[in-house]
Amino acid sequence: MTRLRLRDSRYLAVLVVLAAAAWLLGGTIPRAAFFLWIGLGVLDAGWAWLSVRQLGVLYRTPGGTLTAGDGLAAELHVDNDGWLPCVAVTMRDGPGARVRFVSATDGEVLALNSFDGVPQMRRQLTAERGRYRLGPLELVAAGPFGIAEARRQIWSERSVTVLPRLKPLPAWPARRREPLAGRAVPSSPFTDPAQVAGARPLLPSDPPRRIHWKRSARTGVWQVREMEPAAGGATILVLDLQAEAYRARGGSAAGAAALCDDAIEITAAIAHAAISRGDTLALAATARRTITLAPSRGSPAVAALLETLAQAQPDGERPVVDWLRRDLRRMASLGRSTVVVVTPAGGEEWAAELAGIRRSGAEPMAVQVLPSGSGADADAAMRRALALQRLGLTAWAARDAEDLARQLAPARGVAMPGGRS
Repeated sequence: MTRLRLRDSRYLAVLVVLAAAAWLLGGTIPRAAFFLWIGLGVLDAGWAWLSVRQLGVLYRTPGGTLTAGDGLAAELHVDNDGWLPCVAVTMRDGPGARVRFVSATDGEVLALNSFDGVPQMRRQLTAERGRYRLGPLELVAAGPFGIAEARRQIWSERSVTVLPRLKPLPAWPARRREPLAGRAVPSSPFTDPAQVAGARPLLPSDPPRRIHWKRSARTGVWQVREMEPAAGGATILVLDLQAEAYRARGGSAAGAAALCDDAIEITAAIAHAAISRGDTLALAATARRTITLAPSRGSPAVAALLETLAQAQPDGERPVVDWLRRDLRRMASLGRSTVVVVTPAGGEEWAAELAGIRRSGAEPMAVQVLPSGSGADADAAMRRALALQRLGLTAWAARDAEDLARQLAPARGVAMPGGRS
Protein backbone atom coordinates (compact mmCIF):
# COMPACT_ATOMS: atom_id res chain seq x y z
CA MET A 1 0.00 0.00 0.00
CA THR A 2 1.37 3.41 -1.04
CA ARG A 3 0.53 6.57 0.89
CA LEU A 4 1.09 10.11 -0.40
CA ARG A 5 1.51 13.07 1.94
CA LEU A 6 2.67 16.67 1.91
CA ARG A 7 6.25 16.97 3.06
CA ASP A 8 6.50 20.76 3.59
CA SER A 9 3.50 22.66 4.93
CA ARG A 10 4.97 25.94 3.66
CA TYR A 11 3.81 24.91 0.21
CA LEU A 12 0.20 25.45 1.29
CA ALA A 13 1.02 28.86 2.75
CA VAL A 14 2.58 30.04 -0.52
CA LEU A 15 -0.36 28.57 -2.44
CA VAL A 16 -2.83 30.60 -0.33
CA VAL A 17 -0.82 33.78 -0.87
CA LEU A 18 -0.68 33.26 -4.65
CA ALA A 19 -4.40 32.46 -4.77
CA ALA A 20 -5.21 35.68 -2.88
CA ALA A 21 -2.95 37.69 -5.19
CA ALA A 22 -4.54 36.19 -8.31
CA TRP A 23 -8.02 36.91 -6.95
CA LEU A 24 -7.41 40.48 -5.71
CA LEU A 25 -4.90 41.77 -8.23
CA GLY A 26 -5.95 39.83 -11.30
CA GLY A 27 -3.80 39.95 -14.39
CA THR A 28 -1.73 37.38 -16.24
CA ILE A 29 1.36 37.21 -14.01
CA PRO A 30 -0.39 36.50 -10.65
CA ARG A 31 -2.61 33.88 -12.27
CA ALA A 32 0.33 32.27 -14.09
CA ALA A 33 2.30 32.14 -10.83
CA PHE A 34 -0.68 30.53 -9.09
CA PHE A 35 -1.16 27.81 -11.71
CA LEU A 36 2.62 27.28 -12.00
CA TRP A 37 2.81 26.67 -8.26
CA ILE A 38 -0.03 24.15 -8.46
CA GLY A 39 1.73 22.43 -11.35
CA LEU A 40 4.98 22.14 -9.36
CA GLY A 41 3.09 20.48 -6.51
CA VAL A 42 1.34 18.01 -8.80
CA LEU A 43 4.61 17.21 -10.60
CA ASP A 44 6.45 16.67 -7.32
CA ALA A 45 3.71 14.45 -5.88
CA GLY A 46 3.48 12.40 -9.07
CA TRP A 47 7.27 11.99 -9.18
CA ALA A 48 7.35 10.77 -5.57
CA TRP A 49 4.45 8.35 -6.13
CA LEU A 50 5.94 6.85 -9.30
CA SER A 51 9.38 6.62 -7.67
CA VAL A 52 8.24 4.49 -4.77
CA ARG A 53 5.92 2.38 -6.93
CA GLN A 54 8.59 1.41 -9.46
CA LEU A 55 11.06 0.27 -6.79
CA GLY A 56 11.60 -3.48 -6.77
CA VAL A 57 12.52 -4.69 -3.29
CA LEU A 58 13.73 -8.14 -2.29
CA TYR A 59 13.62 -8.51 1.51
CA ARG A 60 14.69 -12.02 2.39
CA THR A 61 15.94 -13.82 5.49
CA PRO A 62 17.46 -17.28 5.93
CA GLY A 63 14.38 -18.43 7.84
CA GLY A 64 14.37 -21.14 10.48
CA THR A 65 14.99 -20.45 14.15
CA LEU A 66 17.36 -18.31 16.18
CA THR A 67 17.74 -17.15 19.77
CA ALA A 68 16.62 -13.80 21.15
CA GLY A 69 19.53 -11.37 21.14
CA ASP A 70 21.37 -13.03 18.23
CA GLY A 71 22.16 -11.12 15.07
CA LEU A 72 20.23 -11.91 11.90
CA ALA A 73 21.58 -11.30 8.41
CA ALA A 74 18.78 -10.09 6.12
CA GLU A 75 19.34 -9.88 2.37
CA LEU A 76 17.98 -6.63 0.97
CA HIS A 77 18.03 -5.63 -2.74
CA VAL A 78 16.57 -2.32 -3.91
CA ASP A 79 16.21 -1.86 -7.69
CA ASN A 80 14.76 0.99 -9.72
CA ASP A 81 12.79 -0.85 -12.40
CA GLY A 82 11.49 2.28 -14.18
CA TRP A 83 12.79 5.06 -16.38
CA LEU A 84 12.15 7.78 -13.79
CA PRO A 85 15.18 8.54 -11.55
CA CYS A 86 14.61 8.31 -7.79
CA VAL A 87 16.19 11.44 -6.35
CA ALA A 88 15.89 10.49 -2.66
CA VAL A 89 14.71 7.19 -1.20
CA THR A 90 14.94 6.71 2.58
CA MET A 91 14.97 3.22 4.12
CA ARG A 92 13.89 2.92 7.75
CA ASP A 93 11.97 0.74 10.13
CA GLY A 94 8.23 1.03 9.89
CA PRO A 95 5.91 1.47 12.88
CA GLY A 96 5.61 -1.67 15.00
CA ALA A 97 8.72 -3.36 13.59
CA ARG A 98 9.75 -6.20 15.92
CA VAL A 99 13.21 -6.61 14.36
CA ARG A 100 15.05 -3.36 13.76
CA PHE A 101 18.00 -2.18 11.72
CA VAL A 102 21.20 -1.33 13.49
CA SER A 103 21.56 2.41 13.98
CA ALA A 104 24.25 2.73 11.28
CA THR A 105 21.84 1.79 8.49
CA ASP A 106 18.48 3.02 9.75
CA GLY A 107 17.36 6.10 7.83
CA GLU A 108 19.87 5.69 4.99
CA VAL A 109 19.08 7.81 1.90
CA LEU A 110 19.66 6.36 -1.60
CA ALA A 111 19.63 8.00 -5.03
CA LEU A 112 18.91 5.60 -7.92
CA ASN A 113 19.15 6.32 -11.62
CA SER A 114 16.91 4.71 -14.21
CA PHE A 115 17.08 0.90 -14.09
CA ASP A 116 19.71 1.08 -11.35
CA GLY A 117 20.01 -1.22 -8.36
CA VAL A 118 21.68 -1.38 -4.96
CA PRO A 119 22.21 -4.95 -3.71
CA GLN A 120 22.93 -4.81 -0.01
CA MET A 121 23.24 -7.09 3.01
CA ARG A 122 21.86 -5.69 6.24
CA ARG A 123 22.73 -6.90 9.74
CA GLN A 124 19.69 -6.87 12.00
CA LEU A 125 19.11 -7.49 15.68
CA THR A 126 16.28 -9.63 17.01
CA ALA A 127 14.17 -7.61 19.42
CA GLU A 128 11.45 -9.99 20.59
CA ARG A 129 10.81 -13.68 20.78
CA GLY A 130 8.00 -15.14 18.74
CA ARG A 131 7.21 -16.28 15.22
CA TYR A 132 6.67 -13.53 12.67
CA ARG A 133 7.78 -12.01 9.39
CA LEU A 134 10.43 -9.31 9.54
CA GLY A 135 9.21 -5.83 8.87
CA PRO A 136 7.76 -3.57 8.02
CA LEU A 137 10.60 -1.90 6.14
CA GLU A 138 9.42 1.55 5.12
CA LEU A 139 10.57 3.19 1.88
CA VAL A 140 10.03 6.95 1.66
CA ALA A 141 10.54 8.55 -1.78
CA ALA A 142 10.63 12.34 -2.15
CA GLY A 143 10.00 14.43 -5.23
CA PRO A 144 12.65 16.64 -6.87
CA PHE A 145 11.30 19.81 -5.25
CA GLY A 146 10.81 18.37 -1.75
CA ILE A 147 7.11 19.22 -1.62
CA ALA A 148 5.55 15.74 -1.31
CA GLU A 149 6.63 12.23 -0.37
CA ALA A 150 5.26 8.73 -0.90
CA ARG A 151 5.59 5.87 1.60
CA ARG A 152 5.50 2.13 1.01
CA GLN A 153 5.91 -0.74 3.49
CA ILE A 154 7.70 -4.00 2.68
CA TRP A 155 7.59 -7.28 4.63
CA SER A 156 10.00 -10.19 4.41
CA GLU A 157 9.10 -13.25 2.36
CA ARG A 158 9.74 -15.81 5.10
CA SER A 159 8.86 -16.14 8.74
CA VAL A 160 11.41 -16.63 11.48
CA THR A 161 11.04 -18.11 14.94
CA VAL A 162 12.94 -16.33 17.71
CA LEU A 163 13.41 -18.71 20.64
CA PRO A 164 13.88 -17.60 24.24
CA ARG A 165 17.43 -17.53 25.52
CA LEU A 166 18.60 -20.77 27.11
CA LYS A 167 20.67 -20.36 30.29
CA PRO A 168 22.15 -23.66 31.56
CA LEU A 169 21.75 -24.22 35.29
CA PRO A 170 24.80 -25.51 37.20
CA ALA A 171 22.68 -28.02 39.14
CA TRP A 172 19.07 -29.05 39.53
CA PRO A 173 18.11 -30.46 42.93
CA ALA A 174 15.09 -32.51 41.88
CA ARG A 175 15.37 -36.06 43.19
CA ARG A 176 15.77 -38.96 40.79
CA ARG A 177 13.68 -42.10 41.05
CA GLU A 178 14.44 -45.76 40.70
CA PRO A 179 12.78 -47.11 37.55
CA LEU A 180 11.41 -50.23 39.26
CA ALA A 181 10.70 -49.28 42.85
CA GLY A 182 9.55 -45.71 42.13
CA ARG A 183 11.15 -44.55 45.38
CA ALA A 184 12.72 -41.08 45.41
CA VAL A 185 16.52 -41.23 45.88
CA PRO A 186 19.29 -38.63 45.60
CA SER A 187 20.74 -40.44 42.56
CA SER A 188 19.72 -43.49 40.62
CA PRO A 189 21.92 -46.63 40.73
CA PHE A 190 20.55 -47.70 37.36
CA THR A 191 22.48 -46.80 34.22
CA ASP A 192 21.59 -46.09 30.63
CA PRO A 193 23.58 -48.36 28.24
CA ALA A 194 23.10 -45.86 25.40
CA GLN A 195 24.96 -43.05 27.21
CA VAL A 196 28.67 -43.75 27.78
CA ALA A 197 30.29 -41.36 30.24
CA GLY A 198 33.86 -42.77 30.04
CA ALA A 199 35.93 -45.73 31.15
CA ARG A 200 37.35 -47.00 34.46
CA PRO A 201 39.34 -50.04 35.69
CA LEU A 202 37.51 -53.36 35.91
CA LEU A 203 35.99 -54.35 39.27
CA PRO A 204 35.13 -57.92 40.31
CA SER A 205 31.40 -57.09 40.30
CA ASP A 206 31.38 -55.72 36.73
CA PRO A 207 29.71 -57.91 34.06
CA PRO A 208 31.96 -58.92 31.13
CA ARG A 209 29.65 -57.28 28.57
CA ARG A 210 30.80 -53.84 29.80
CA ILE A 211 34.47 -54.41 28.99
CA HIS A 212 35.93 -51.64 26.82
CA TRP A 213 38.08 -53.78 24.53
CA LYS A 214 39.87 -50.98 22.67
CA ARG A 215 40.74 -49.07 25.83
CA SER A 216 41.92 -52.28 27.53
CA ALA A 217 44.20 -53.17 24.59
CA ARG A 218 45.65 -49.66 24.49
CA THR A 219 46.36 -49.32 28.22
CA GLY A 220 47.16 -52.94 29.05
CA VAL A 221 44.68 -52.84 31.96
CA TRP A 222 41.15 -54.20 31.87
CA GLN A 223 38.74 -51.27 31.42
CA VAL A 224 34.93 -51.14 31.50
CA ARG A 225 32.50 -48.57 30.12
CA GLU A 226 31.09 -46.11 32.64
CA MET A 227 27.44 -45.35 31.88
CA GLU A 228 25.39 -42.27 32.66
CA PRO A 229 22.79 -42.81 35.41
CA ALA A 230 19.21 -43.16 34.21
CA ALA A 231 16.26 -41.42 35.80
CA GLY A 232 12.89 -43.04 36.06
CA GLY A 233 10.78 -40.04 37.02
CA ALA A 234 9.33 -37.07 35.18
CA THR A 235 9.34 -33.29 35.48
CA ILE A 236 6.09 -31.38 34.95
CA LEU A 237 6.58 -27.66 34.32
CA VAL A 238 3.63 -25.37 35.05
CA LEU A 239 4.05 -21.84 33.65
CA ASP A 240 1.62 -19.25 34.98
CA LEU A 241 0.54 -16.94 32.12
CA GLN A 242 -2.35 -15.17 33.82
CA ALA A 243 -2.48 -11.60 32.53
CA GLU A 244 -3.57 -10.09 35.86
CA ALA A 245 -0.62 -11.62 37.73
CA TYR A 246 1.90 -10.05 35.34
CA ARG A 247 0.16 -6.66 35.31
CA ALA A 248 0.09 -6.59 39.09
CA ARG A 249 3.81 -7.35 39.40
CA GLY A 250 5.08 -5.57 36.28
CA GLY A 251 3.29 -2.29 36.94
CA SER A 252 2.86 -1.47 33.23
CA ALA A 253 2.42 -3.17 29.88
CA ALA A 254 6.17 -3.03 29.18
CA GLY A 255 6.95 -4.29 32.69
CA ALA A 256 4.50 -7.17 32.33
CA ALA A 257 6.05 -8.18 28.97
CA ALA A 258 9.57 -8.09 30.44
CA LEU A 259 8.44 -10.12 33.45
CA CYS A 260 6.89 -12.72 31.15
CA ASP A 261 10.13 -12.99 29.16
CA ASP A 262 12.02 -13.64 32.40
CA ALA A 263 9.50 -16.31 33.44
CA ILE A 264 9.82 -18.02 30.07
CA GLU A 265 13.63 -18.00 30.23
CA ILE A 266 13.49 -19.54 33.72
CA THR A 267 11.10 -22.23 32.43
CA ALA A 268 13.43 -23.00 29.52
CA ALA A 269 16.44 -23.26 31.85
CA ILE A 270 14.63 -25.68 34.18
CA ALA A 271 13.48 -27.77 31.20
CA HIS A 272 17.05 -28.01 29.90
CA ALA A 273 18.30 -29.06 33.33
CA ALA A 274 15.60 -31.73 33.68
CA ILE A 275 16.27 -33.14 30.21
CA SER A 276 20.01 -33.19 30.92
CA ARG A 277 19.29 -35.39 33.92
CA GLY A 278 17.39 -37.82 31.70
CA ASP A 279 13.93 -36.96 33.03
CA THR A 280 10.75 -37.07 30.99
CA LEU A 281 9.46 -33.54 30.48
CA ALA A 282 5.88 -32.25 30.24
CA LEU A 283 4.63 -28.66 30.05
CA ALA A 284 1.41 -26.90 30.93
CA ALA A 285 1.01 -23.13 30.45
CA THR A 286 -2.10 -21.32 31.67
CA ALA A 287 -2.56 -19.00 28.67
CA ARG A 288 -5.94 -18.01 27.25
CA ARG A 289 -5.98 -21.42 25.63
CA THR A 290 -4.10 -23.79 27.90
CA ILE A 291 -0.87 -24.97 26.28
CA THR A 292 0.15 -28.55 27.00
CA LEU A 293 3.02 -30.69 25.79
CA ALA A 294 2.86 -34.45 26.25
CA PRO A 295 5.67 -36.10 28.25
CA SER A 296 8.77 -36.68 26.11
CA ARG A 297 12.49 -37.17 26.59
CA GLY A 298 15.72 -35.99 24.97
CA SER A 299 16.64 -33.05 22.78
CA PRO A 300 13.35 -33.18 20.76
CA ALA A 301 11.52 -32.38 23.99
CA VAL A 302 13.60 -29.23 24.54
CA ALA A 303 13.15 -28.19 20.90
CA ALA A 304 9.37 -28.59 21.10
CA LEU A 305 9.23 -26.70 24.39
CA LEU A 306 11.31 -23.77 23.07
CA GLU A 307 9.12 -23.57 19.97
CA THR A 308 6.06 -23.40 22.22
CA LEU A 309 7.55 -20.85 24.62
CA ALA A 310 8.61 -18.61 21.72
CA GLN A 311 4.95 -17.79 21.03
CA ALA A 312 3.62 -17.80 24.61
CA GLN A 313 2.02 -14.56 25.83
CA PRO A 314 0.67 -13.48 29.24
CA ASP A 315 -2.98 -13.47 28.17
CA GLY A 316 -4.48 -16.09 30.46
CA GLU A 317 -7.60 -15.52 32.53
CA ARG A 318 -7.44 -18.43 34.99
CA PRO A 319 -5.27 -18.08 38.11
CA VAL A 320 -2.67 -20.77 38.61
CA VAL A 321 -4.40 -22.04 41.76
CA ASP A 322 -7.49 -22.87 39.68
CA TRP A 323 -5.39 -24.89 37.23
CA LEU A 324 -3.57 -26.72 40.04
CA ARG A 325 -6.85 -27.60 41.71
CA ARG A 326 -8.68 -28.85 38.60
CA ASP A 327 -6.20 -29.96 35.96
CA LEU A 328 -2.89 -30.94 37.55
CA ARG A 329 -4.01 -34.37 38.67
CA ARG A 330 -4.92 -35.25 35.08
CA MET A 331 -1.24 -35.20 34.14
CA ALA A 332 0.22 -38.66 33.62
CA SER A 333 2.46 -40.23 36.29
CA LEU A 334 1.86 -37.45 38.79
CA GLY A 335 2.86 -39.68 41.68
CA ARG A 336 6.37 -40.15 40.28
CA SER A 337 6.90 -36.60 39.09
CA THR A 338 8.59 -33.41 40.16
CA VAL A 339 6.11 -30.56 39.62
CA VAL A 340 7.68 -27.12 39.17
CA VAL A 341 5.47 -24.00 39.10
CA VAL A 342 6.92 -20.80 37.63
CA THR A 343 4.77 -17.81 38.53
CA PRO A 344 5.00 -14.12 39.45
CA ALA A 345 1.93 -14.41 41.68
CA GLY A 346 2.26 -14.05 45.42
CA GLY A 347 0.07 -15.40 48.17
CA GLU A 348 -0.16 -18.77 49.84
CA GLU A 349 -3.36 -20.12 48.24
CA TRP A 350 -1.69 -21.65 45.21
CA ALA A 351 1.30 -22.71 47.34
CA ALA A 352 -0.92 -24.71 49.71
CA GLU A 353 -2.59 -26.38 46.73
CA LEU A 354 0.79 -27.26 45.22
CA ALA A 355 2.15 -28.60 48.51
CA GLY A 356 -0.84 -30.94 48.75
CA ILE A 357 0.42 -33.06 45.85
CA ARG A 358 3.12 -34.42 48.15
CA ARG A 359 0.46 -36.77 49.52
CA SER A 360 0.34 -38.50 46.13
CA GLY A 361 4.11 -38.99 46.10
CA ALA A 362 5.00 -36.07 43.83
CA GLU A 363 7.65 -33.52 44.70
CA PRO A 364 6.45 -29.88 44.57
CA MET A 365 8.76 -27.01 43.63
CA ALA A 366 8.14 -23.34 42.84
CA VAL A 367 10.02 -20.38 41.36
CA GLN A 368 8.65 -16.92 42.01
CA VAL A 369 9.67 -14.52 39.25
CA LEU A 370 10.71 -11.13 40.61
CA PRO A 371 10.30 -7.86 38.72
CA SER A 372 13.23 -5.50 38.38
CA GLY A 373 12.80 -3.26 41.42
CA SER A 374 14.36 -1.99 44.58
CA GLY A 375 16.19 -4.02 47.17
CA ALA A 376 13.23 -3.80 49.53
CA ASP A 377 11.06 -5.60 46.98
CA ALA A 378 13.69 -8.31 46.60
CA ASP A 379 13.91 -8.78 50.36
CA ALA A 380 10.13 -9.10 50.61
CA ALA A 381 10.16 -11.69 47.82
CA MET A 382 12.87 -13.66 49.59
CA ARG A 383 10.74 -13.71 52.72
CA ARG A 384 7.83 -15.02 50.66
CA ALA A 385 10.09 -17.76 49.28
CA LEU A 386 11.03 -18.79 52.82
CA ALA A 387 7.33 -18.86 53.73
CA LEU A 388 6.75 -21.19 50.77
CA GLN A 389 9.50 -23.47 52.01
CA ARG A 390 7.80 -23.66 55.41
CA LEU A 391 4.68 -24.91 53.60
CA GLY A 392 6.67 -27.87 52.31
CA LEU A 393 7.83 -26.54 48.95
CA THR A 394 11.30 -26.29 47.51
CA ALA A 395 11.14 -22.64 46.46
CA TRP A 396 13.30 -19.90 45.00
CA ALA A 397 12.75 -16.23 44.19
CA ALA A 398 14.68 -15.12 41.10
CA ARG A 399 14.65 -12.21 38.68
CA ASP A 400 15.79 -14.22 35.66
CA ALA A 401 17.53 -17.45 34.68
CA GLU A 402 20.97 -16.08 35.59
CA ASP A 403 19.76 -15.16 39.06
CA LEU A 404 18.36 -18.68 39.51
CA ALA A 405 21.65 -20.17 38.28
CA ARG A 406 23.57 -18.19 40.90
CA GLN A 407 21.29 -19.51 43.64
CA LEU A 408 21.73 -23.07 42.40
CA ALA A 409 25.53 -22.84 42.22
CA PRO A 410 27.09 -25.76 44.17
CA ALA A 411 29.33 -23.37 46.10
CA ARG A 412 26.35 -21.61 47.63
CA GLY A 413 24.13 -24.62 48.22
CA VAL A 414 20.38 -24.87 47.93
CA ALA A 415 17.93 -24.58 50.78
CA MET A 416 15.56 -27.53 50.84
CA PRO A 417 12.74 -28.54 53.13
CA GLY A 418 13.58 -31.49 55.28
CA GLY A 419 17.25 -30.66 55.65
CA ARG A 420 18.37 -31.44 52.07
CA SER A 421 21.14 -29.32 50.56
